[in-house]
Amino acid sequence: MDPYKILVSEIMLQQTQVDRVLKKYPEFLKKFPNAKALAGAKKADVILAWQGMGYNRRALNLQKFVQAVFKDHGGKFPTEYGVLKKMPGMGPVTAASFMAFAYGKDIPALDTNIRRVIHRIFYGPEIPKEKVSTDKIFDLGKILIPQGKGWDWNQAMMDFGSLVCQKRRPLCETCPFQKACKAYPKILSIKPQKRKAKKEPRNEDFSYPNRIYRGRVIEFLRKTKHATLFEVGRAIEPSFKRKHLPWMKSILKGLLHDGLIQASTKDHKIVVSLPR
Repeated sequence: MDPYKILVSEIMLQQTQVDRVLKKYPEFLKKFPNAKALAGAKKADVILAWQGMGYNRRALNLQKFVQAVFKDHGGKFPTEYGVLKKMPGMGPVTAASFMAFAYGKDIPALDTNIRRVIHRIFYGPEIPKEKVSTDKIFDLGKILIPQGKGWDWNQAMMDFGSLVCQKRRPLCETCPFQKACKAYPKILSIKPQKRKAKKEPRNEDFSYPNRIYRGRVIEFLRKTKHATLFEVGRAIEPSFKRKHLPWMKSILKGLLHDGLIQASTKDHKIVVSLPR
């Protein structure tokens, strides 16, 4: 398997539904067929190609990763977990999944299904909260994988978690691990708690949290080469008024910090656009 294509899929599947990824994945690869093409692309083109995926920062993190591959690793993707997880756009979970599926390494891809299965069998119910750390589950997973069967084991565990050891309605009666499982039968009587919605930053005059307006700014700039602060404000929120300019500046400041837009001055006005 091409590690670049695996990487793109792993980043896309972070916080995005599979059906949306299935549509966007071939389009993105057609635009950037290999790591070199993505590394040398303009930021604006990468953001444009990410349209419809949300969490636009992931697109630039993906580009930063492949740029680091060429800058620091001679154009070859690292195969060491310790190196990968410290690179841009990575982290322990993404790095583990990448190694498992790109290289077939005997390392657990800690998606939610695999974490849940290991936790229930060896430590008991993960509800209302997990009893052990991700690192502990990761270390146990490495022991559980039969030598040379990392790819098969991860695929099987993901399927088992989604089809049998389900989050809300585990099929314990047909589970082959029932007798050994430390979560059984208690897990059958525990109802998953609804997560309390985090209080997101927002302007009290508007209907949506700031993250929604961040996305709207990028969508607007995908269609418009450049715009003033007031033009952006009116485009993303119909009730926007000049008194909201400080709020608009705070939204744009965050996008500037993340490298998702750039700003300049024209006729004494601040003008923003997608980065070059």
